[in-house]
Amino acid sequence: MKISTIPSIHTLNKDSKFFFINNGIAVAPRAGIGISKDCPSRYLLVLQTCIENGWIEPVAHVTADEYMIMQLSH
Repeated sequence: MKISTIPSIHTLNKDSKFFFINNGIAVAPRAGIGISKDCPSRYLLVLQTCIENGWIEPVAHVTADEYMIMQLSH
């Protein structure tokens, strides 16, 4: 899969200092991976292996305006 960059959209990976939301009390990731409880166990094992090996990682997308505000606030 090829991912292209749109100038007005920024992609944040899990290692970015902006990937996590911090409100002063709690810290939460901006994105995650949701897996349905109906997912068959054999697929859960495949997904677990992929996540543990770093083959599947969460990413978050923010607008250029949001990204600029994040940079100014740090």
